[in-house]
Amino acid sequence: MTRPIGEILHRQQSRILIGIAATGLVVGGLLYWFAQPVEAGWVWSAATAPVLLGLFVQIVISLRKGDIGLDIVAALSMSAALAFGEPLAANVVAMMYAGGQLLEDFAQGRAKREMKALMGRVAQTAMRFEGDALQQVLIADSFSFARATSCLSMAAWRVLSPCSTCRLSRANPFRRTS
Repeated sequence: MTRPIGEILHRQQSRILIGIAATGLVVGGLLYWFAQPVEAGWVWSAATAPVLLGLFVQIVISLRKGDIGLDIVAALSMSAALAFGEPLAANVVAMMYAGGQLLEDFAQGRAKREMKALMGRVAQTAMRFEGDALQQVLIADSFSFARATSCLSMAAWRVLSPCSTCRLSRANPFRRTS
């Protein structure tokens, strides 16, 4: 199954942007080191531009949703640094912004994986008393058929059994026997 190029670029955007910013920082630094400060400034400016463009797109999308974030500060600082002839400062801010986006994407991906793993561990069945018999039922079915007097318990990896007081009070119908 192949994915469209737009989806791949969207998923890899933070990696691409930090790569551009880091490459510009290194190449510009080398040019500056070898006594070519004008060319270094152009490289730093050119490396800042795609990050700034991506940031402006993200700001517009956020503003349409009614979400005002601190990304505006990063955009203003990059734009002001470029406008005042400080391309190195603009490139450093671009690198910081792109690095933050990369960390945020990493954290979001990890949170999604952890949530998926957690949801996979949720109990799918429950034990319910029907008269004097203990019956295992699907949780989705249990809630639709549960009555106010039903004893219902769920567990993921435990064996549950009715306790002796259940038939009398039904207040604590199960005990763990694992």
